[in-house]
Amino acid sequence: SLKPGTHVTMRHYPAKGNSAPVTQVRKTTLLALKELKKEDLSHVKKYVSEDEIDGILKRRDGIVSYFERLIQEKGQTSVVLSE
Repeated sequence: SLKPGTHVTMRHYPAKGNSAPVTQVRKTTLLALKELKKEDLSHVKKYVSEDEIDGILKRRDGIVSYFERLIQEKGQTSVVLSE
């Protein structure tokens, strides 16, 4: 868990030595994120609340959106690793 007030984006992570923008993603990772559905997380309901699951999916949406914008800017081959 992050400290209250900490702001993390795909372009900046406030950890010493780890603040370079995320600019590439594996093809399988991006596809898995795009395909992830709420029902896929049903097995974790005993550990996390419905609101937390919604938060996970909201962050997933942001990550997918970020990479889709990056692909538009830089091109598929520059952003998506083929493994």
